Amino acid sequence: MKKCLVVLFALTIFFSCILPGFASVSTQSPKPDAAVSTTEIVYHADGSYTVTTFEIVSESRATKTGKKTKTCYNANGSTAFSVTNTSTFTYTGSSATCTSTTASKSITDSAWSVATGVIRSGNTGHVRYNGTHSSGTTNSGYVSISCSNTGVLS
Repeated sequence: MKKCLVVLFALTIFFSCILPGFASVSTQSPKPDAAVSTTEIVYHADGSYTVTTFEIVSESRATKTGKKTKTCYNANGSTAFSVTNTSTFTYTGSSATCTSTTASKSITDSAWSVATGVIRSGNTGHVRYNGTHSSGTTNSGYVSISCSNTGVLS
């Protein structure tokens, strides 16, 4: 009986030392912007809605590129148009700068016309859009991407 207890005790000590090493996968915390993409939906009083998606396109040690697309839907659920902002940033840990911003648009409903413009300001890239429906309805706003000093895009 005493031998069984000694063996059992020895095995317990052995496995308690070995198993924690296998259970530990990583000690690094995930990056704040590690998500592949995010989506936000906003419903409007007239029944229309917008869906905004965001993704990190590329990243290196001190540079990141993000892409944000706002898709506008008519009240009947059909796609009206979409506007995309693709911005590149450099960051150092103490500052961040937007180095380029490009705008693109896709008009699905031919009753809409859309004008876009690009504004870069410090650590933010904006795409201003102004959509006009043939009925006179307008839909305008910004699609913006910012970069923190540590390289977190939003």
